Amino acid sequence: MKFERLLTSFLSFFTVFAQKQWPISNTGYTDVIEWDHYSLIVKGQRLVVWSGEFHYWRMPVPELWQDLLEKIKAHGFNTVSVYGHWGYHSASEDALDFETITHDPRPILDYSKKIGLYVIWRPGPYVNAESHAGGHAQWATTGAYGSLRNNDTRFTKAYTPYMTTYEKLLKPYQVQFGGNLIAFQIENEFSPQRLGDNSKNAPPNWLYINYMQTLIDQARENGIGVPLTHNNPSTQSKDWSKDFDPRGAVDISGFDTYPYCWSCLLSVCGGRYEYDVQPYYGWFEEISPNQPPYIPEFQGGSYNPWGGPAGGCIQKQNSEFVNIMYKHNIGERITMISIYVFFGGTNWGNIGFPESQTSYDYAAAISETRVIGEKFWEGKTLGLLIDVARDLAKTDRVYVGTNLTTSTNVYTSLLENPDTHSRFYVLRHTVSNSTTLDDFKVTMATSEGTMTVPKYGSASLHGLASKIFLSDFKFAEGLTLLYTTAEVLTVSTVDKEPVLVLWVPNGEAAEFSVKGYKANEKKDTVRLCKGCEINYHGESGDNLVVNFKQEAGISIVQFDGFRVVMIDRGVAWRTWAPKLSNDPLAGSDQNIIVHGLHLVRKVSISGGELQLFGDTDSETTMTIHAPAKIRDVSWNGKKISRVNRRDGVLEVELQGPKISERDVLSQLNSGKWKAKNTLPEISPDYDDSAWIVANDTTTPNPIQPATPQVLYAENYGFFHGYVLFRGRFNGGNSTTGVFMNLQFGAAGGYSAWLNGQWIGSWTGTTATRGNSTFEFPKGSVKTNGENVLVILMDHNGKDQYAEALNYRGIYQITLIGAKSPDFTKWTIQGNAGGTKNIDPVRGPYNEGGLYAERLGWHLNGFNPKGWSDASKLSVANATAVFFRKEVDFSVPAGYDIPLYIRLGSPSGQKLRVQIYVNGYQFGKYIPQVGSQVDFPIPPGVLNYNGKNVFGVSVWNVQDGTEVTLDYEWKVAALYESSFSDRFDVKKLQPGYDPSREKYA
Repeated sequence: MKFERLLTSFLSFFTVFAQKQWPISNTGYTDVIEWDHYSLIVKGQRLVVWSGEFHYWRMPVPELWQDLLEKIKAHGFNTVSVYGHWGYHSASEDALDFETITHDPRPILDYSKKIGLYVIWRPGPYVNAESHAGGHAQWATTGAYGSLRNNDTRFTKAYTPYMTTYEKLLKPYQVQFGGNLIAFQIENEFSPQRLGDNSKNAPPNWLYINYMQTLIDQARENGIGVPLTHNNPSTQSKDWSKDFDPRGAVDISGFDTYPYCWSCLLSVCGGRYEYDVQPYYGWFEEISPNQPPYIPEFQGGSYNPWGGPAGGCIQKQNSEFVNIMYKHNIGERITMISIYVFFGGTNWGNIGFPESQTSYDYAAAISETRVIGEKFWEGKTLGLLIDVARDLAKTDRVYVGTNLTTSTNVYTSLLENPDTHSRFYVLRHTVSNSTTLDDFKVTMATSEGTMTVPKYGSASLHGLASKIFLSDFKFAEGLTLLYTTAEVLTVSTVDKEPVLVLWVPNGEAAEFSVKGYKANEKKDTVRLCKGCEINYHGESGDNLVVNFKQEAGISIVQFDGFRVVMIDRGVAWRTWAPKLSNDPLAGSDQNIIVHGLHLVRKVSISGGELQLFGDTDSETTMTIHAPAKIRDVSWNGKKISRVNRRDGVLEVELQGPKISERDVLSQLNSGKWKAKNTLPEISPDYDDSAWIVANDTTTPNPIQPATPQVLYAENYGFFHGYVLFRGRFNGGNSTTGVFMNLQFGAAGGYSAWLNGQWIGSWTGTTATRGNSTFEFPKGSVKTNGENVLVILMDHNGKDQYAEALNYRGIYQITLIGAKSPDFTKWTIQGNAGGTKNIDPVRGPYNEGGLYAERLGWHLNGFNPKGWSDASKLSVANATAVFFRKEVDFSVPAGYDIPLYIRLGSPSGQKLRVQIYVNGYQFGKYIPQVGSQVDFPIPPGVLNYNGKNVFGVSVWNVQDGTEVTLDYEWKVAALYESSFSDRFDVKKLQPGYDPSREKYA
């Protein structure tokens, strides 16, 4: 056949190609980790690095890091990738915190080691991550430390303590010292290495090269011996690879890619075609041929910016996106992949502004509420394959195109291991976003000749889909899958007998053949057949061919010495393969296969008891492939009274949760609100003598203001949240108004009052700055005596990249019609104490300068004596009111109940809202700008067994129009779980301190 001739010629050509001996490299500091053209080599074993990213500083509850790491492991990942955040650890130039409970990252390394995950750490100094100043310390963005991200000695001196501390902290966790840290990233999305174009001959950019070399030298001096890595922002960059340009280069360089769009607002990317795959193979062949192909950030979702679509874009970056895009990476021969992000978390307390909303849900596989679903489960099917298909770590791509199938609508990328000759056929629609149904046969090379399969019937790609077929896949000693048109999910060994699990989409047919196995009518038995059709076909050469069609369910065929389990996609999603070993390189003989559960976190065997831990969301049957010695099963520490063994498996009935959402919500939505105005500063009689006098006449910021006094918030140590300015002037009959120009960050805004009367607001858009001309109300200007102008500004954080230097505050302010337009005095106030009074647990971003925040009204232990009762959360005029209530809340142990607060307001109302739970600012609601209405609140921030304090600040930016806020708790999911929310929250919730009164 034409296909066979083509394949033979291709394989002949690439046999010569594959004989090339690629050099094996290491850092020179350890040979425990090495690498070559194919993959990373850890302790002598090749590894496909399959990783998910999460950010501990977006989840301020260390107990939940364990929950997230367990889910990352259960997904099939062997590695977790972690960003640091300089600003989170360093509130001021003389402060560096890696010890306080929420700021100590070492538990991540400890628990990753315990459950069997390698770790890649990416500390910065710059990380981007849609976070405040891209992760730079706030105090470093004033301009006093230069333009950032270069070898300016001022900047070097600024970041060195942070990086040095991090490196020394991580040193003992490296794999060569018995830990699990396998890579360390220098900088982030940084370019260019050369000036002008991307060619090797372009002039060197020594400013950046020296900066990168300084970071490299510091890491080595501080004991980091694992490979140093870097991520280019896209395939357009060709920087920092030793193979391409060794100056300032790292050991392993890769690129980030977001083929859909990194934002849910597609216009910022110029639009994207859904599920439109991109080529990557050529970039690595050109830029880093002697390194493993590495994508440090492959799209796990997209962040939702201010003004983005309601609910984000999970609908488009769903399980189908995962199926097509992630398998495409396998076809591009990528052997180091990290999904960014796998859990996003929240931009609590301003850490993530201004680019994205309070949510950093990211349409990720683990949602901001920590809930998993179809996207997670689909990715798991690939993760479990990567775990058992170790030959993927060393392959050559020997063919790409449409000539290996009988349909030109089906595109194949063929990978072959040059040592074992296992082959991986990655199949998708030629137009990757096609939704057609295409039936086809594929020409496969096998150790027994070239074959066109399936031999009976056809394979199919139905709708948005991709598949990976295998040939010569050795799934156990002496057992080789000659070919399969079903996908391999996982492999295990039960009582020395291999168990192979194959899956197909519901209702589809597939075929497989086991090399050298001849049908044995006496021993080949269909043990279980739920929704299946199974046909045996004897072949020459003693190769049994099995053709089957699988509807919803599990089918088991017992052969002589091994078992094949056939399942549909629905069962595959709920199939888990937890390991009995915590070695990330542990083989399939350590797998325990379990069907039917929402989540299996871990497994162990004690005597004759199998101990399983995980989550159930409803009544279900747990099906387990377990050794014969297992007589008892426990679930989340409780022994199951009835265990059935039949069809070669154990079956256990689980009841699921025994409490209802009503039981939960009836408590949280109870209680009465108390209220108090939180803008006393607008009164001209307010005493601001304790405030900072804003009388600086110079600023290190590269943009000088158009005012005599510098009115930039960072000049006075205020870097986020609400900031107040009070200006005084002597009026006259000719003074009719004021012009002001403020820069506040995306979705920021401001309101102004003259002598206690509201004069106007910038209510907010996606713009980062605003100009306003406000007329003074008739009679509001004192012609004799001092006038007080008050401006409340919502400072939504610093920009990323070089724009982190962009000031926040007043650039220009001019009185209109005044004979003497100058203000006589300015004072400024922000978060209580600025950088010198930081909550040691909640960190430097949690509070702004609102009166309620400065005085601690949001904290547990504050007494709202004398406050008014509030029947609703409403504010009649242009001012701000703080609402507070206390609620006792308790749920039984043994449950995980992710919760969120839903906010709303009548259409057209303009307001700015902050929500607090036990002192943590966990949401900003600005309906006139953004779309976010749901605000998840994690355990630890919420006390699941005791008293809780809920606080809400409502700032009405319109005068004469009452604004009303709707506030309601919701249940995201309800699980019976081995994860426990019954931990001590007191350490996470420092309470009210009366000394805060001095910050009035």
